[in-house]
Amino acid sequence: MTSISSNRKLGTLLKKSFAKRVSDLPDAINIARKVINRCALNYDDYHQAYANCYLGYYYMILSDTAQSELYTNKAIHYFEHHRIDSGLGMCYYTLGSILYKTDNYHKALKYLLESLELFKNSEDLFGQARSLKSIASIYEVFNDYSKAEETYLKCIEIAESNEDINGISNAYNPLSGIYLKRGEIELAEATILKSIELKKQTKDKRGLAYAYYGEAKVALAREEYDRAEQLFNLSKNIHTEKGDQIGQMMALNKLGVLYFRNNEIRKAKISLHESLIIGELSKHYLIMYKAYNVLYQIAKSEGRAEEALQYLESYTHYKTIVDNKETQNVISSIKSLSEMELLEKEAIWQKAINESVERKNKELDTFVYKVAHDLRGPISSLMGLYSIVEHEISEEKSLGYFDIYNKEINRLNNIVLDFISLTQIKEKKLEKTQISFEPLVDEIINSYRYMDKFEHLEFRIKIDKTLDFYTDESTITTIIQNLIENAIKYSKPDEKGVINIKIYGRKRDIIVLVHDTGIGIEERNQNKIFDMFFRAHNDTKGTGLGLYLLKSAVEKLEGQIAFESEIGVGTTFKIILPY
Repeated sequence: MTSISSNRKLGTLLKKSFAKRVSDLPDAINIARKVINRCALNYDDYHQAYANCYLGYYYMILSDTAQSELYTNKAIHYFEHHRIDSGLGMCYYTLGSILYKTDNYHKALKYLLESLELFKNSEDLFGQARSLKSIASIYEVFNDYSKAEETYLKCIEIAESNEDINGISNAYNPLSGIYLKRGEIELAEATILKSIELKKQTKDKRGLAYAYYGEAKVALAREEYDRAEQLFNLSKNIHTEKGDQIGQMMALNKLGVLYFRNNEIRKAKISLHESLIIGELSKHYLIMYKAYNVLYQIAKSEGRAEEALQYLESYTHYKTIVDNKETQNVISSIKSLSEMELLEKEAIWQKAINESVERKNKELDTFVYKVAHDLRGPISSLMGLYSIVEHEISEEKSLGYFDIYNKEINRLNNIVLDFISLTQIKEKKLEKTQISFEPLVDEIINSYRYMDKFEHLEFRIKIDKTLDFYTDESTITTIIQNLIENAIKYSKPDEKGVINIKIYGRKRDIIVLVHDTGIGIEERNQNKIFDMFFRAHNDTKGTGLGLYLLKSAVEKLEGQIAFESEIGVGTTFKIILPY
């Protein structure tokens, strides 16, 4: 009798804990911990498993991934062994939510789909509504707003049948955002106001913060800046109080946009940099690259060319990470989505994915090309200023300072030129002409005579004179230029070196081989050398774009690239280009 009474008390405590998650999450955590301690005394594995499950869910809300996974995995072991679908569904929902928060959409979707099925099996309407809401959010990531809206509405329908007010309001928040994207501002506002009203009823402060954020976006769309600022700050303050890092970043980013539009530049910078600090801790790159984009626009508007370029580099870096991850996740997720009766839409998804990737790449290329051209003018003026200084200033110390200035301006100019070259490679239409390799290679080698290490190098050239090869001349020139420049740049300082260049044909392709006796590439860096801005040696001058440009040019000609390298011995690059 005592044991049954004790178990009922533990069940009541767990219900109290779960109810508290909305209004007082720290108290909910404390209650769940008490249940675990009492279960240990009573040898009650059932309630202990649910307490662990709830703690995993609570820490997921707080974005504490390590703690969330720890408690959730403890619960999974018990639920799987005893085949308790409702508990297992809750655990899978938590793991899916963790993965969603870290942009791992494919894995998240698998867990969420499994959780939905488990909740259906156990007739858990509360769980079904939560899973559907998160699945709808992934539809948004895939830019299928119609399916996202349909799923949010299904979530609301189930939540209403279960009198789950918090579940209803959870779906209203993102639904308002979809309406705003469509330009349906009145509907977006009406929907978010419903959410706010419900959040106040349930005393869900964290959810209320997201609702205020949604209302602020509506105010921003109406250009009601004072109201939008007040709401974004209200949202940010609640998120800060609740420890929700993603919520804080979202509010801070939008404040940065608002202040920039309102010409309050200092406030905009403060908000955006606060967002980036949080982003570095939480690794939420999607919001980070958006912050860098706004900072770039601010620096450009102020005429700060070098600062603008630094922000552009960071924007490009983080956007590449997010785009690559998102593309892989979207493609991988098609199979999982078919489990939700979407198999017939596979062709549509694939087309949408390809168009999305192509559009994003196009937007990025246009963005890079435009900023590079915008920076060319002020850089040329600064380079011209140095020419005047050379003729008009004779004092040695002053000239020394200007030499440093000149080197940095030239470095900035080289970065801009590389960006322009990169964009031209991607956008260029190929025009095939017959290539005469001997004069081309001689001209390229002579163009690098100014480099510091050139005089210590011997070039050994062997080119098949019978080659009859047609391709795009400027693209093949980019390939050979970067191979030779790289070989010179990474030759051993103050030592004689050899650069072997060999070009010959086979039945279906030609081979361009460039071997140097330089310093070589460390094994730990060899998988990174084609990454944008990567430099294997920090003491070597360069933009970090050379090998990225090389790879882009080779891919443009549908070729292949391989290399071998050994520290202190040298490096060999092999380019294979089809006839």
